[in-house]
Amino acid sequence: MKTLLTERCVLTPLSMKHLPTMVKLYRNAKVREYLGGLRTIEEVKEQMENMLMNLSSYY
Repeated sequence: MKTLLTERCVLTPLSMKHLPTMVKLYRNAKVREYLGGLRTIEEVKEQMENMLMNLSSYY
């Protein structure tokens, strides 16, 4: 999968290097207010691993 670059945005393939950012999102009460509530760090890590495994089946 390629990295997409524009003047104002860089889109990179999802990887475990994004875990700290994902943890911030999934642990933010405002973000998660209508999305099922906060998740533990372990839940976020497990979900990321599942997402990556599912992505790899497409490529």
